[in-house]
Amino acid sequence: MSRAYGGDAGAVASADQLKAAMRRWATGVAVVTMRSESELRGVTVNSFAFVLLDPPLILVCLNRWVRTHHALLATRRFCVNLLSEDQRALSDRFTERRLVDDFSGINHQFSAGVAPILDAGLTWLDCKLVDTHAAGDYTIFIGLVLQAHIGGEGTPLLHQAGNYHTLADGDRTAGK
Repeated sequence: MSRAYGGDAGAVASADQLKAAMRRWATGVAVVTMRSESELRGVTVNSFAFVLLDPPLILVCLNRWVRTHHALLATRRFCVNLLSEDQRALSDRFTERRLVDDFSGINHQFSAGVAPILDAGLTWLDCKLVDTHAAGDYTIFIGLVLQAHIGGEGTPLLHQAGNYHTLADGDRTAGK
C-alpha cells in the first residue's frame, strides 16, 4: 500500500531538510590534488563519484570559493587520492583552509600528469579535466581517467553525519 505525502508538488526541500537527510548518507573520503604553476594544491572531498567506464569518467564537486577550484581550472590536470581508514589526519589536514603549504611534511610523488599522489592511499586516479558544470556555489568537474592505480591493502575512510567512520568488522574481502 502506498501513501502520498502532503505538500506542494512544485515545492523543493528546504536546505535544513536536505542537510538532515544527507547526513544519513555515508561517503568515501578523497583528497583531490594538483600542481598549479609552482604550487601544490589539495582539498578533501566527499563529493566524488564514478561516472562511466567507456570513456573512463569520474566527477568531483568543489566550492567555487576554495583556492583549489581556481587551480584546477588553470591546470586542468588532477589526481583523486582515495583515503584509507588510517588517513583521518591527512583528510583533516586538507580541509584546513588556513594552510599556506598543504604538502609540507607529507610523503608524495607525482603522476605522469604531474599531479601529487599521496603515499599510502587506497587508490589514485590521474585525471584530465574534460568538462565543468556550474551548480550553485559549486562546480562539477568531470575528469577523464588517464591512469588508475590500486594502492596497498586497507579499507576506505568513510564520512557520515559529520564524523569519520570505518567499515564494520567482518568480511573485508567481499568484492575481491
